[in-house]
Amino acid sequence: MMRDKSFSRQLSGVARLLKIGAGDRARWEPLELAHIFQHQMEAPLLDDLRCDVSQMQAIAPLLRDVGTPIVTFKDLLLHPSPPVSLLCMLKDFAKTADKGADDPLPPAIATSLYLLAIAAAMAKRSERITSLDNEELSRSFQWILDQNWLPLEMHKVVTSAMTSLVTK
Repeated sequence: MMRDKSFSRQLSGVARLLKIGAGDRARWEPLELAHIFQHQMEAPLLDDLRCDVSQMQAIAPLLRDVGTPIVTFKDLLLHPSPPVSLLCMLKDFAKTADKGADDPLPPAIATSLYLLAIAAAMAKRSERITSLDNEELSRSFQWILDQNWLPLEMHKVVTSAMTSLVTK
């Protein structure tokens, strides 16, 4: 019971910090979050990013002309050199992903996607796609690392981004 309150407090603090996660306040079990996150990682990127036709035409080459094709959310976050514009789109998607009328994501998933997009930009492209300062990012990244339902490969992206915070 104590762990659940701690998790809620951490999630609430990160969500407040990021101004996302204000949607559904249902309590999700870690195993449920792991399954939902895995499902999101396997989802086709363009199905969820809400692109209009002109954006779709601009993005299509980015998805296929980057060496390893990017089809899913996982492909984007784990790509060795993901297009920054796509990471920004993922970040923007995550800001409201827990508020959508159709199939909103749990706040912990939306927050994780938001932070993972920022972490991937920092770790893999040395780009900062947020105005959060280093202290806020460090706290937020630590929250991600505390989520035992997230796959190790995502923790590695965040750890690499945290290293870049220290070296700057």
